[in-house]
This record gives sequence, structure tokens and C-alpha cells, in this order.
Amino acid sequence: MSSLSMLRPGYFLMRRLPLPAKMALPGVLALAVIGAAMASLPWPWLAAGAVLLVYLLIEVTASLSSDLALVGQAMEQATQGDLRTRAQIQGHDEIATIARALDKMIVTLSHMVADIRSNAALVASRAPRA
Repeated sequence: MSSLSMLRPGYFLMRRLPLPAKMALPGVLALAVIGAAMASLPWPWLAAGAVLLVYLLIEVTASLSSDLALVGQAMEQATQGDLRTRAQIQGHDEIATIARALDKMIVTLSHMVADIRSNAALVASRAPRA
């Protein structure tokens, strides 16, 4: 996403909006553009509204797809046994909440595995030698 610097303001906004707001914002803007067309506003206003609408739709798609891809990669790495992986998604939306919960789950699982290994080593060291 860093290569698309024009999209940064919208991407920043999408990171902070909850999912219903992400979906509602382009819808409200689409209704405003349709209302402006029905009110016969000059075409530059309609064009600006249409461009803004497309921009917001690109932002919603980009933020959701990149965040879901990061969560999916973290889950896949954890499934393969890499308990050092983290989703590391910034933001305040539902996907960021899921990513933080996934990170906590992986940390907890890592601690459990470490405890099991420690206890197994302790048991093995106290076993009588034949």
C-alpha cells in the first residue's frame, strides 16, 4: 500500500472507521451524487462527486483486502507451527480487533508450548536412569 501514496488519506480514514461506516460512506456519497444529478448541478460537481465515490470504493476494497490478507498469512504461519508470527494490523475496525485477538491467541499458545516443554524436560530429568 505504501506505493500508492495518493490513497494514503483514504486508507488512514478506513483504518479508523468501523465496518458499517466503511460501507455506509460510499453509499451516502452515491446518493448525494444522484441527488446532485437530479438537481441539475453543473457537471464539474457531479464529476468531483463521482471521482470521490470511486476513490472511497477503492479505499474500502484496499483496506479490507490488505488487512484480511495479513490476518490470513498470520493464521497460515501459526498453523504451520511458527508461533513468532504476528498480524500487526493498526486501526480500530473489526479486522484490527480480530488481528489483535489472533496475536493474543498465538502468544498464549506459545506460552503453553513453552510450559509443556519445560515440564517435559523436568519430568525427563527426574526419571530414574536405567
